[in-house]
This record gives sequence, C-alpha cells and structure tokens, in this order.
Amino acid sequence: MKKWDLLIIVTALNAQANELCDKQNICTFDCAKTLNDSCTAVLNKDTKTLTITGYGDMKDYEWSCTPDCHNTADWGSYQHNIQKVVIENESSSKTFDSIGVNAFEYMFNLQEVILPDGLKKIGSDAFHNAILLEKINFPDSIEDIGVGAFSTTGLSNVTLPKNLEKLDNDVFGGTLIEKITIPENITDISTTAFIYGNHITPIKKIYCEESIKDQCEAAMEKQKEIDPNVSVITYKQNADGSIFYNNHWYNSANDILMPNSHIKKRIYTIDEASKVSGNTNRVSIKYR
Repeated sequence: MKKWDLLIIVTALNAQANELCDKQNICTFDCAKTLNDSCTAVLNKDTKTLTITGYGDMKDYEWSCTPDCHNTADWGSYQHNIQKVVIENESSSKTFDSIGVNAFEYMFNLQEVILPDGLKKIGSDAFHNAILLEKINFPDSIEDIGVGAFSTTGLSNVTLPKNLEKLDNDVFGGTLIEKITIPENITDISTTAFIYGNHITPIKKIYCEESIKDQCEAAMEKQKEIDPNVSVITYKQNADGSIFYNNHWYNSANDILMPNSHIKKRIYTIDEASKVSGNTNRVSIKYR
C-alpha cells in the first residue's frame, strides 16, 4: 500500500473520530505530519485539556474564515472545550521538532500552553487569535517562531528562548505585551515583529541584552510613534543565566519581568473595562 493511500485512510478515520467525539468526554485524534512522525492528541472535555504526545513534526493546518474564522485542526470542532494544551515528547530520545502551521489559531478559550524540551519550531500563525492565552513556556531549544505565531493573543510578560535567532514579522502583532525580554542570540528583529495590520502592540518596556541594543531600538520605532514613553532597558546575562540589571543580580530574566507577581488579578465588569479601554471589542483580521 502506498503512503498516499494510507494518508487517505487516516483522513477518513479522523472524520469518523469526530463523529464519535460528539458523544464522548474523551476523544483521540491523529496529528502526525508524515508517516515517519508520531502525534496523538487526546481531548478531555471534563478537564478542558488537549494533551498531545509524540515525536517529529505535527501536521500543518489550513487557515479558514469561511464563513466564520475557526480552527481547522481535527480538534477544531471542540475548540470551545479547550482551555489548556499540553505537548509531551514520547521519550527523552524521541522529541517533537515542530508545532504545525495554524494548529491552535482561533482557539478563543485557550488560556495555557505547556511546550516540551527539544521543540525546535513553532509554525506560522500557530496560536494566532488565541485571545485568552496568557501562560506559555518557551524552551530554549526553540530556534524558529513563524510569522504571526502569537499575534493577537493575551500574553503580557514574555521571555524569549536563548537559541532563537530571528524575531519575524507579526510574531506578537496586536498582542497586549507589557514587558518582553530579548536574549543576545536574536540579532535579526523585524521592525514589524509587534505589528498586526494596523494594530500595534502597546509594549511599555523591552528588556534587551546589551549587545543587541541597537536592534531592539530599531524594532521599537513604530511603537514610539504611538507611545513615545516606550523604553528599551538593557541588561547583561551571565553564562549561568543570572542577570545583572539596575545594579542588582537576579536569578533569571523572569525575576525582572514580574516584580509584582504577588498582585492578584480581578475580573472587571463591562462598564469598568469600557472606561479603561474605550472599546471592549477585539478585531480578528488576517492580512497575510
């Protein structure tokens, strides 16, 4: 049997799995990109968690806004049931290489993502418009984050992985980032890394390893057009990961990013939110 025939069979089995999932609390989907990869996704509707286990490359998915914007992965029909995504390697020697293009976009209820060590690439638009996503870890193994991967998400404090070399177009465009730490390996920073269409990320502070201060300053020029008070703050990082910043030593960049982490958040009413923002509507537009 040819590989193409096997892929047709797998697609048909996934369609049957979707029909079964409508009646079950625990559903299983295949998400491997090729027959040489392994990727199994298990959705637990009770815990609202999608757990993905395997190795190699995850499947790429198509962008679709016809008639409404929605996630086109096999779990996309149940995106309202998913608040957390956990991606796990099959073993220490069999690890995931990539997260697929568009794999988790338009997952409007997704709040937390846990990524595995060894992951190298996050595909374009992988988490685009996951507007409630606030928590994610970036393993240092990540070398490539695709265009628009985290555009219009809910991330506010971000520390990028040390092996990442490029910050591409629209990676964090329209995302409500307040503080971001950029390590010295990232020497290629797009001037539109924080811009999504006409929406500019309202960054207040960018923490930048001092050796790439010029690149960080250039990336902030567009932000300064709408907020001249945005500042680039440099720090120096030692080989052990410790940080020297503002005449103090810190264990990691996270310590300087979240000095007020003990402050609890509260839910605002619509009236309170409108007074602060002037507009509570979120716009979903795809420019690419």
